[in-house]
Amino acid sequence: MRGVSAVSLKDNASADHYRRFQAMLYDIGLIIICILWPAASLLQGSVPFDKRAVITALVIFWIAYQWASQRFTGASLGQRLAGYKILVTKTGRPQFFLRVIYGYVALIFSSPTMIFTPQNTDNVYWWDRKTHTRAVKTRD
Repeated sequence: MRGVSAVSLKDNASADHYRRFQAMLYDIGLIIICILWPAASLLQGSVPFDKRAVITALVIFWIAYQWASQRFTGASLGQRLAGYKILVTKTGRPQFFLRVIYGYVALIFSSPTMIFTPQNTDNVYWWDRKTHTRAVKTRD
């Protein structure tokens, strides 16, 4: 696991919900500006538009991007801009793919998740614990 190190749960402060949401917005913005906008400009009128195929491709790309960036470098571009990275805890084998899936399932139910999700005072959410990873601040 290049770029990703193991930490104990007491080593660093965890990233809060605001920082995690901010990273998601950065990532979405980067994808729109760097991929969707140029692709739409280049393909305008030359390729028939199939809404389901485009949405499916975006979902697959998004999951692959998040998984690969967290697995191999410890953070996506948005997470780096928001000031945190994903570290492996010493409690078990990390599951980066499930971390991405669980994180976005929780995001779909964001308000109830953040209100009713059992978390300790260190902002360690259930998907952090289940996947043996932790979102740790890299700056204040």
